[in-house]
Amino acid sequence: MRHTIQVLALLVTILLFGCSKEDMDSINSDPIEFIYDFNSGQMGWTADYTDYFINMEDDIDFKSELISLPEPLDTSEAAIMIGGTNVSDDLFMFLKKNLTGLESNTIYNFEFEVTIATDVPDGTVGIGGSPGESVFIKGGAVNIEPMKIQMDDEYLVNIDKGNQSTDGPDIATLGDFSNDTNEEIFVLKTVGNEEPFRAMTDENGTIWIIIGSESGFEGRTQLIFDSLKIVARK
Repeated sequence: MRHTIQVLALLVTILLFGCSKEDMDSINSDPIEFIYDFNSGQMGWTADYTDYFINMEDDIDFKSELISLPEPLDTSEAAIMIGGTNVSDDLFMFLKKNLTGLESNTIYNFEFEVTIATDVPDGTVGIGGSPGESVFIKGGAVNIEPMKIQMDDEYLVNIDKGNQSTDGPDIATLGDFSNDTNEEIFVLKTVGNEEPFRAMTDENGTIWIIIGSESGFEGRTQLIFDSLKIVARK
């Protein structure tokens, strides 16, 4: 019996020493999930838009509201719609929310699952780019509030989101707006990050999540967010 216990102890020791620190952190870390389906409202998410010149507001005609999913989807389900016309050739539209309840000054790995409703078929051609494959869905986490700021005659955002399909330190590209079919019909599409997105919380254990789109398509885009899921793990 003692021999069996010693052998088991040796195997456990070998397994533990064979694990990297990252592996151990993963073993010992329980993920924290934040899930939003918007059936009870916007749940603290607010919308904004940037990357345009002063006096373009009327032409962009930015909209944000809680709506029902369009047919043939389940119209009893709610969603957040944000929409705008990309007259600047680089419009960035986004939702943001401050997450709480995490450990202070701690690096977390964030995973995003963003489910959108889109009726834009694959391979569609548009001015400046495709209304599907040239509209990039992006997501990130930062420990300051993402805000619109004025720089000379242009409105930008106060974080580094990269440009178009290129990642930035504060945001990663999750996918595109095409519906992965050959039909102009609304479907639900889920996009997310392949690699965990690392970001540090502030001294209060909070972090800002930003989800949005950056467009090369010089036309109107209406993003319909059916649900958002954010998983944080140390």
